[in-house]
Amino acid sequence: MRMNVFQPVSQRFPAWADWTALIFLAFAAPLIAACIQSICVIRGDHWIYQAVIGGAYFRHVEKPGLHTIFFSFGSCAINGAFTLPALAPFQKRTLCRWLVWLGAIAFWTLLYFTTAIELK
Repeated sequence: MRMNVFQPVSQRFPAWADWTALIFLAFAAPLIAACIQSICVIRGDHWIYQAVIGGAYFRHVEKPGLHTIFFSFGSCAINGAFTLPALAPFQKRTLCRWLVWLGAIAFWTLLYFTTAIELK
């Protein structure tokens, strides 16, 4: 019996694996956008309190800690819930799904930058 090297790669994943990947992609898009926004804000050296991730440490938070990180992840999960319906129609088309996902990252990054409040 001869084994084909490309046989495991050519088989499709089950449907539940596609939905699991979509959920992770939907959660990752606003999280990556928040990381991009936070890195740009922190590297800019001004208005550090506006960083989505890590900005709580520069605000008037009495005890910043693990709960602030969970709050950031929770807000990204809420935003990911809005990203999931945008990705769902492209579940079977991989290239389109990745392009929509990159567009979602760009959208959330732009939204995080435009909704930053300037406090003086």
